[in-house]
Amino acid sequence: MRREGCRLGVDFLLLYASQNGNARGIAEDLYEQCVSGGLKCQLKCFSEVDRDFLTNNVTCLVLVASTTGDGDPPDTARRFWRGLNRQTPAAATPFTGLSYTILGLGDTNYTNFCNFGKSLDRRLQALGAERFYPCGWADDGTGLEIVVEPWIEGLLPALRTHLASTPSSPQTTPSSSHTSPSSPQTTLGECVIESLEIKEMDRRNDNTDTDTKDNDEADGRIGRKKNRRNDDKINDTRNDDKETDRRNGNMETVRVSVEKSSEVGSASSDNLDCVDSSALMNTVKMEEDRADNQNINDKLILTEDWGKTEENGNTVELMAAKYNVDLLPLRAIQNLSVKSCALPQDSKLTLPVLPPPYLAISFLNDTQENATKSPNDDEDDTMKYSNDSWENTEVHSPSLPYPSAASEPVCTQITSVRQLTRDDALKTTLEVTLSLPKESKGKFEYEPGDSFGVLVKNPKLEVEILLCLLGIREKADLTCELSVLPDTKKKSAVVPKFIPNKSTLRDIFECSVDIRAIPKKPFLRALVEHTSDPGERRRLQELVSKEGTEEYSRHVRGASLSTLDLLIIFRSCQPPVTTLLEHLPRLLPRAYSAISSPVVNPLEVSFAFNIIEIPRIVSVTFSRRGICTGWLASHMEKNSSGLEGIASPTDQKSDNEDISQAVEKLSVSEDQKTCADNMDQTIGKLSKDQDMHVLIYCRTNQNFRLPQDPTTPIIMVGPGTGVAPFVGFLRHREKLHFMDTGLKFGKSWLFYGCRHKERDFLYKDELERFRDSNILSHLIVSFSRDINNEGAKYVQDNIIKHGEALAKLTVDSNAIVYVCGDARNMAKDVFEAFVTVLATHVTQSDFKPREFLAQMQIQRRYLQDVWA
Repeated sequence: MRREGCRLGVDFLLLYASQNGNARGIAEDLYEQCVSGGLKCQLKCFSEVDRDFLTNNVTCLVLVASTTGDGDPPDTARRFWRGLNRQTPAAATPFTGLSYTILGLGDTNYTNFCNFGKSLDRRLQALGAERFYPCGWADDGTGLEIVVEPWIEGLLPALRTHLASTPSSPQTTPSSSHTSPSSPQTTLGECVIESLEIKEMDRRNDNTDTDTKDNDEADGRIGRKKNRRNDDKINDTRNDDKETDRRNGNMETVRVSVEKSSEVGSASSDNLDCVDSSALMNTVKMEEDRADNQNINDKLILTEDWGKTEENGNTVELMAAKYNVDLLPLRAIQNLSVKSCALPQDSKLTLPVLPPPYLAISFLNDTQENATKSPNDDEDDTMKYSNDSWENTEVHSPSLPYPSAASEPVCTQITSVRQLTRDDALKTTLEVTLSLPKESKGKFEYEPGDSFGVLVKNPKLEVEILLCLLGIREKADLTCELSVLPDTKKKSAVVPKFIPNKSTLRDIFECSVDIRAIPKKPFLRALVEHTSDPGERRRLQELVSKEGTEEYSRHVRGASLSTLDLLIIFRSCQPPVTTLLEHLPRLLPRAYSAISSPVVNPLEVSFAFNIIEIPRIVSVTFSRRGICTGWLASHMEKNSSGLEGIASPTDQKSDNEDISQAVEKLSVSEDQKTCADNMDQTIGKLSKDQDMHVLIYCRTNQNFRLPQDPTTPIIMVGPGTGVAPFVGFLRHREKLHFMDTGLKFGKSWLFYGCRHKERDFLYKDELERFRDSNILSHLIVSFSRDINNEGAKYVQDNIIKHGEALAKLTVDSNAIVYVCGDARNMAKDVFEAFVTVLATHVTQSDFKPREFLAQMQIQRRYLQDVWA
């Protein structure tokens, strides 16, 4: 039975379910490609539709769905998923006549890869829907683009064929600029670059009937024209007159350094934007022989207004010297493999269509700022934090909720920190205790094992370097507003919801966007247009091209190349600030498991973490720390004057350099650099004038909790910092037993592992106390680097060693298994160890270990809190 047709007046509905933004970004890009190719579609989030909506209105459905947690749907899709699974009459198929396909996003580092997408697939089929195109399962562990790009490449022609076979489809006849049925089939969303030189500009100038209102980006960083009268409001607008001026070389630019690069930076912009599904894949040789285009790096320098002019040297190197950063020398940067062209210079390159710019930025003077201020702004009930990290509260209160947020952010104060590892341990582990405000009662409530989100900031030094690279230091602290370009070609253009309506560029780059994000191909494609050096431009084209897929996977994705490192390496790439704000993803909070118990102290929460040290290797142009762990550690070092702390990688000084002011927010004093020889060292309790505030919030979908029945046996597996939630479990039970000595607990096993017993055995004394007092039945430890490890090097070895007892607990006593820690290796190895245990010690002839464990997962008896 075929439905009458889509009642939305479109060819198909494009739905996305996104937790961190990946699925949404892919869906938006797909939407742009479909619309530019003449297909009618509607883009919606799962939260905007329900089962009845699909039943009554939709005949063709394309879904882009990510998986979160332990195979769960994203927060935005939970209501939809519950409705889709509501009971239906036997043999009922309400979706008969609905055709669909699914692009699922997941990570093979986790056990339930693409589980939500696959569950959607099964459920839609059970309700009568039929696939018109094979589903795609993209792996974030190896690179989403490996599956996403070919899947989309095949989807567009499959959509056209499917819709053409549906007489009731409202599909419109493509215009002459689109692929006709008799035309050679091409891949929508791709274009072929013919030439970046003056020849192409001349050819484009002859096409006067073509819409030419596109790319001014190469003509400045923020404002495009230096001679604008109103310097207080710089708005990125595009029109035909300006485009003509730019082509004729008449537009005076804000930046001296880009005057010669405007031709190169926009040479193929308009031609590429006009390419759609009718563009034939006839590639020709690229020409990169502009001899007079001198490397722009030779004349860039640090100034007080725009950051770079022609006479004072190189910005980044000056910044590195000022802040004592161990930046790779220029010669080493020039020789990096990510910067070296790998494909023959005359080879054909197929590039994706240039993403249309869509954001404009304006700066407000005092009069304008006061005029736009709400009468209630001065009475804002949002906490105003004295700490410099949280001065601009609007930055941390965006209209878009935080991922997995079950509460509003709560302002906490760090009360103590202690070091859990010895100085000579490979990793430094800290435990931080936060004090919750009294008014948070009822707003922030947790149980042992729950995780919570910590709002973070990008390091000030990295933000300062980025501002200099973009040439916007002078404007960085002015209040600005973002808006959508009125003539943008982007159909679904909106200002990103995670960027506040009114803020400063410094605050936005510190608190809202992830400047360490690995640049995705649409972003790289946009950066090509703002790269003046022919060699650097060619290399970026290689990385973004279909022919350079392996190069991108190896040198960008595989090397975890950050956006900041990319701009340091490709120094002639100088995009306008709006380009970054259009493409950079949200700076996401970091999740940590509570190791405290509210029954011990309801106004405290503690967590433990390793300080992530990122050395200067491969494409990392200078050493740094993890964003959250480095932020917490560096602030503790700064605020714990006179107390011992952890030295930062950039703390070394030379005797003849006075950089005390330059690094006052980043480094520690000399007497702070000695770590204690003993473990569990208390770094300090902060005094009132050393307050440090941290914003945290409760997370949803908390299943990693103690069983409601305390007599249920539990098996805990947590090497390294994975032991943290189990310490919380045991502290909780110890307190409950103290309050009621008659309370009985089921058997409890803890499998813990680390490298060295004497260096990094976390919570050693406390765990042994739990065991000796029978709060913990069995403490099984393994030390992978110690010589005398009794044949059990890792936790999975000890699981197999004690397999007989564990098999009885899981099969006969309904024990709950908890696994916490590394997802890439440990979690998989532990799962396989339990498979081995059950296969070895369960004698039932028809027993299937993997199916049994899968059933345990469904019953929430095999729980994982793992991270990659």
